[in-house]
Amino acid sequence: MVNFIDAVFIASLYCKKKAKDDVTESEYVSKLMQIAILGEEVFGRIDAFHRWLLLPAYGLQGQMPVKLLHTIQGADSVAEELTHIAYGDFS
Repeated sequence: MVNFIDAVFIASLYCKKKAKDDVTESEYVSKLMQIAILGEEVFGRIDAFHRWLLLPAYGLQGQMPVKLLHTIQGADSVAEELTHIAYGDFS
């Protein structure tokens, strides 16, 4: 379960958001929370998910997932990659 420290991590990503998106702030924060929950489910532990966020990801063209979380489009890409990993789709 996402705890307070994880919520702070997600809030810090939100505070670093650079681009203006066509979504409301609450939708963006909700998307980040969904990603944190999915990440914990996929990797089994939140610390393993945090490590993955900081490594270049093949399915994200070698980009670090954490750098994509500053926009809603990037967050959608990270969520999609997590879903691929969850289902073993590494193509």
